[in-house]
Amino acid sequence: MINTENRQLLEGIYKSAKTGMDAAQTVLRKADDPSFVPVLEELHDGYRLTAKEAGMRLAKKDTLAEENTKIIKIISWGTIQLNTLSDTTASNIAGVMMGGSSAGIKEAAKLLKNNDGADEEAKCLCRNFISQEQRNIEKLKGFL
Repeated sequence: MINTENRQLLEGIYKSAKTGMDAAQTVLRKADDPSFVPVLEELHDGYRLTAKEAGMRLAKKDTLAEENTKIIKIISWGTIQLNTLSDTTASNIAGVMMGGSSAGIKEAAKLLKNNDGADEEAKCLCRNFISQEQRNIEKLKGFL
């Protein structure tokens, strides 16, 4: 059985990574700069691997990862659509994705703070996710 703090931390990472993965997939369809597409694909793959890792760690403890609710997915999709409706330049898409990465950092930092009793393995994955998001922002800055 998994303790509550491990579950909350791993599910939070899983959900944040899935949100990032969905966002990257959505903007990939809009990106028209051929030099930007590989960067978005790299971000997507990073999020996918993080979500997979968090999901596998939950599964090891006989716990299924809880998916984002449909309303969260719709809000995320709608926000991206609204923010890229009239501007699908790499610069604008990079700004939108940077905002999402910043939100991911903030959420992961809260998860760490609020789940101090989680095991070191779960905390390490969360810190790695924060580092991943920081690297994503650095990659995206080049397209502003």
